[in-house]
Amino acid sequence: MCIVFWKLQNPTPDFPYKFVFAGNRDEFFGRATRLMKEWEGGDKKQIVSPLDLQPESSQRGTWLGINEDGRVSFLTNFREKDFRILNAKSRGTLVKNFLDPSNDPDVRKSDANSVNDEAFNYLNNISMEAGAYSGFNLVALDLSQMTSYYLTNRNEGSDGLVKLENSKLLGLSNSYLGKWPKVDKGIDRINKILRPGASVSGFSSHS
Repeated sequence: MCIVFWKLQNPTPDFPYKFVFAGNRDEFFGRATRLMKEWEGGDKKQIVSPLDLQPESSQRGTWLGINEDGRVSFLTNFREKDFRILNAKSRGTLVKNFLDPSNDPDVRKSDANSVNDEAFNYLNNISMEAGAYSGFNLVALDLSQMTSYYLTNRNEGSDGLVKLENSKLLGLSNSYLGKWPKVDKGIDRINKILRPGASVSGFSSHS
C-alpha cells in the first residue's frame, strides 16, 4: 500500500521547517516510471516530480511533486475490490495539472465560488468532475499561502473536500484520511522524531 505523512506549519525556533514530508509508493516493479527530476511546465514554471510512463503521453501524470511557486500535491489510489470505471481519466493528471496550471486550463476555470486560494479552487473544480476518475485521495498545498486541502471521491455522502489543519502531522494511505492502523503508528513514530531535541539512530531532528 502507498502511504504518506506530512506537516505544514509556520517555522518556529523549536521547529524551523515549513513543510515536512515522508512517503512510499507501492507499485509493480515493472511499471515504467521516470525518476524524480526537474522539468519545465507549459508556463515555464520549474517543477520537480517523478512521472508515470505507462499511460499514453497525454494521460501521463505523477503521484507527487512541487513547483517553484510552492505548490505541492500528492495522491494515493483508493483501495477498492472489484470496482472499475470504464474509460476513467488518469488520476496522475490530478497532481500534474495542479503543478502545471497551463496543462489543463478547463479544470481551473473561474466560477462564482472562486476565492483567493489556488489550492482550494483547484480541488473544488476537480470535485465537480471527480466521478470521471477511479477512487483517489488528493492533497494540494500552497506553501506561499500556507493552506492545504484534501479531496476524495469516495466520501460516503460527506463533503469530500476538507481544509486541513496546520501544525499537525497528518497521514494517508489507500483509504480515508487517517483510517489505517499503520498510519496511526507512523504518525506516532514520526512525531517522536520531530519532537525538539529528539534523536533517532544517532540523528538529531535538527540535523
